[in-house]
Amino acid sequence: MDLILIADDHSDASRRAVRWAAEHLPLDERRVLLLSVAVPPSAPLASGGLVAPDVLVVNPVDDPEATNAAREEALAALAETKAEAGLPDHTELLVVWGDPATEIVIAGQDHDAALIVLGSRGRGFLGRVLLGTVSGHVVHHAHRPVLIVPPVDVEPPAES
Repeated sequence: MDLILIADDHSDASRRAVRWAAEHLPLDERRVLLLSVAVPPSAPLASGGLVAPDVLVVNPVDDPEATNAAREEALAALAETKAEAGLPDHTELLVVWGDPATEIVIAGQDHDAALIVLGSRGRGFLGRVLLGTVSGHVVHHAHRPVLIVPPVDVEPPAES
């Protein structure tokens, strides 16, 4: 059965993507994997970006007890997202450690995802240049279909 991987970093953008997937994709007929990537503070980010101030977690090597607590917290947040979005009961929850852009690509490969779904925060040109984007990295490196759900306030391009 084909697998759809949905990435959730607990931001408004990713929650929008999860809801979009629940409303528009045939998830009852597919395996569904809801993925969260915890970012160790010392991890270099493949997207070229910086860790957001609200995404501060412990390094799993340095403090196993805090790591387990952080993993349980992340799993609880995923379970809440799953319920709120109305994802199917058979949705699997997975928390991994590392750079979100890289780990989403790896999870897509490891689980042979037929589709990867993630949200976009809609950074402007300067933000993309300075911070990079997870979605841009995933699109260029996943070698499989990737669906990017845009933020709500993005205006469609004007027709010429």
